Amino acid sequence: CSFFYRIKTGLDDYAGPTANGTRIINPNESYRYNPDRYRVGVLIKQVLGPADIYADVRNVSLFFPRGGVTQGTSLDPAANTFGASFIAEQNFGVGDAQQNQNVVLQRVNDDSKGDKRIEWELIIR
Repeated sequence: CSFFYRIKTGLDDYAGPTANGTRIINPNESYRYNPDRYRVGVLIKQVLGPADIYADVRNVSLFFPRGGVTQGTSLDPAANTFGASFIAEQNFGVGDAQQNQNVVLQRVNDDSKGDKRIEWELIIR
């Protein structure tokens, strides 16, 4: 998994994705990416056969937080290559989840670990 964040530049405007580390996550393991940013993403290589997926989530000013997942081959968020919609970007209330095939994007309970954050979970089954 390669992690990215975007710097907030306006009300709901962000700079392009900045790479912020890579980590191998084995089956049945989890990893908490906690960069203190309004918008973050994770790129996972070749999850759907030859296709990569990229999950992008953000806190939208005055609205529900939004999230979505894209897919494609050779995705490169730093170069603005995100692929096609896999789970359409949409508003998520607390507990809302969307699934496509074996990929689940869910907004979990906010602040569950005391960090005053909107928390998301990406699950690959």
